[in-house]
Amino acid sequence: MAVTEMENDGIDADGFLTWCQGRLASADRGALLAAEPEHYLADSADGGVEITETIGSGPLCFLLTFHDGVAIEGEGHETYPVRIGGTGRLADGTEIARVMREFGRRPRAHPWAP
Repeated sequence: MAVTEMENDGIDADGFLTWCQGRLASADRGALLAAEPEHYLADSADGGVEITETIGSGPLCFLLTFHDGVAIEGEGHETYPVRIGGTGRLADGTEIARVMREFGRRPRAHPWAP
């Protein structure tokens, strides 16, 4: 299991998810790579995203499709109510990964913070 956390200012959780989905739909490679810099390749393809990244000992290429009903152990963190899950598969259809992207609003750090 791997967990990555990031913070964005100026956009709410629903808006950020909508923005991400728009980047996928428009095949915006620059935005897809900027959003996840560990990827060597992130191209919209076949209803998902073709990704090449280092998993384990070397680069691996797979297709990630986002959909409902992804079973993830420990899912459902209350502070991240906006969720989208996905499944990663090799070219032969073998499932190699499950992802759960969760978005929420962080508490204000300072009275002047958004």
